[in-house]
Amino acid sequence: MRSQQKKERILEAAELLFAEAGYEGATVRRIAEAANANVASINYHFGSKHALWLETLQRVLDGIRDEAIAEISAYQGNASAFIDQALRRFFDYFLEREHHVRLIYHGQARGDSEVFLRLSRPFFEQVYAFFDTLNLRPPAGIDPPLALMDPAYALLSLIHRRKELEILLGGDFRDPAFRDRLLRHLSTMAHLLLGLPVDTAFPQD
Repeated sequence: MRSQQKKERILEAAELLFAEAGYEGATVRRIAEAANANVASINYHFGSKHALWLETLQRVLDGIRDEAIAEISAYQGNASAFIDQALRRFFDYFLEREHHVRLIYHGQARGDSEVFLRLSRPFFEQVYAFFDTLNLRPPAGIDPPLALMDPAYALLSLIHRRKELEILLGGDFRDPAFRDRLLRHLSTMAHLLLGLPVDTAFPQD
């Protein structure tokens, strides 16, 4: 049990430091110090820095997948309401875990980004399979997988640029009215891309 707890502490420290400094900037020694462990412990549990990096990414992506599965399981037949609820859920999820967003960006930017894609592909395949069951009809010229990805990446971009946007737009992401403004934008984008009536967009709390 103590060994597992130490491994969890290392993963938690790695999440924060990889998100803050990227793969290159987060040294094994810094991660060990933040986890109140030693370098030998990291080598014992993970074998290498790169293996720790991959397990950290997988841990974050698994959390996102679990949220998506929970949302899909709650689907009640209304595609418009589902999209709005999913956007609200993930906006709040990532706002509370901004370091996960930074970690995702670091993962995509690294030279081994194909590894990141391999880790994330099962999640996207599950989401695509679910949306296939909705029988949505995107407008002509809109590619269905891209229609799903665009709002998702737009949401990540909003969270990633939070401080900048709060200054430019004069709001606070944690303020309900400003949050609704951002969600309305994302919801309208998703409805247009997926061929749903725009007048059904915008989540109401």
